[in-house]
Formats: sequence, C-alpha cells, structure tokens
Amino acid sequence: MIYYEVNQLPQYDYIYIRDQYYYLSNAPIDDTALGDPIGTVKRNTDIEKHQQNGDSNVLPPGTAIYALADMQANLAYPKNGRFYIAYRYIMPGETADIGELLS
Repeated sequence: MIYYEVNQLPQYDYIYIRDQYYYLSNAPIDDTALGDPIGTVKRNTDIEKHQQNGDSNVLPPGTAIYALADMQANLAYPKNGRFYIAYRYIMPGETADIGELLS
C-alpha cells in the first residue's frame, strides 16, 4: 500500500473529503473492491483555497467517492468508466496510526 506526504508532489490531483486530502492516483482497482459511497465532489477549487469536504481540483462536481472494503485509509473514484485509488495524504507533522494505514 502506498501513502504520500503532501510535500512530495508540488501539484497533484486531489479530493478533499472526510477532512483529509487524497491523491488521485492512476492505480486502477476492481469495482468488486468498492465499499459504500461516502460523498460526492461538490466544487472545483485549487490547493491554495480553504478546502471544504467535497472539493477537488480535477473531478467534476457530482462525482461519487467510494470507501474501499479492504483499505480503510484510502478511497476510490471513477474516471472514464473505471475505478482508481485515491491515496490518503499524510500531512507534514501529522501522525497516523500504523494500523489504520495498513488496513
């Protein structure tokens, strides 16, 4: 499982949801791994703006975001008829429970 720190990528595609940033990767995931929908993209904005749950800089408003059944720390999003992993960012100075990250 991969986790990124926000300072590793100067500009990245993201969703801000559950009061967390998630990096929109190009790592495909089978739709059988999807859990329940947890929210939708509400608006497009850039990283410099004050973020609200549902903000993204690339996903269109209305895009559903899904939990993953086997990866609690990460999410999934649809693009071009497939699903991809959105990896949770660990912000500089933030600590994360290793059990959460590995589950």
